Amino acid sequence: MGTTLHAPQPWPHITAVLRGHGPRRVAIAYLDHTGPELLPLRAGDQLIVNAARSAVRAHATSPTALARFLDAGVQVLSTPNLHTGLIATPAKVIVGPASASHASTVADEPRWSPTIPPPLPPPTRLSTA
Repeated sequence: MGTTLHAPQPWPHITAVLRGHGPRRVAIAYLDHTGPELLPLRAGDQLIVNAARSAVRAHATSPTALARFLDAGVQVLSTPNLHTGLIATPAKVIVGPASASHASTVADEPRWSPTIPPPLPPPTRLSTA
């Protein structure tokens, strides 16, 4: 299986992939106020993020961004120890970056994706074990 590594600016490609057909499943540790623009999720999509009180207080996760996703009908789940970036759509799987933020758009954050997507069933629950 071939792979593609997008660096140092992966966000234009990630955002374009997320504009495709859904459903979209995203696990990304942190997001700031730019998260909804970087991650164009819609009703029926799922977002897993670190929305723990400590992450919100540290401004690593934006409550405003979370509210925008919830208002759009996105299922938002939180786990306090999340530190990853994984995006799955019917057409692509993307690994990395770990945050959806302005800082991640200017940092050298690569992302990797296979050229042949594996079939993925939609997650039915969040396991923190």
